[in-house]
Amino acid sequence: MKIVVVSDSHRQQELLEEIVISTKADYYLHAGDSCLPAVLLEPFISVRGNCDFYSYPLELVVNYSDVKIFLHHGHLYSIRQMVKKAQQNDCKIVIYGHTHIPNLEQEVVVTEVMQSSILKALKR
Repeated sequence: MKIVVVSDSHRQQELLEEIVISTKADYYLHAGDSCLPAVLLEPFISVRGNCDFYSYPLELVVNYSDVKIFLHHGHLYSIRQMVKKAQQNDCKIVIYGHTHIPNLEQEVVVTEVMQSSILKALKR
């Protein structure tokens, strides 16, 4: 199974569409700040970021195969708080955005993935 993770796309609907067309994934996750309504974000599952004004949840637990993923934008919790919330929900992975700086860390039982801004990732 394959997951595509993006964050902080800030109204870049065309880029999101290109990502969907060019990938074949089982899940598309958006860690917030799409600044788009859900109908324009499909097939992405999204949480609400600090720049979103649509009715997305602030956090989600996504079941991927036999692994639970904690999805949050990252603007309301510290990394430690997100890890704690993930552990409370039996999640093994935390995905967040907000800082526009890519990061991959592994804690004792939780892996954190911070997706950089979609624009920065595509310019690499």
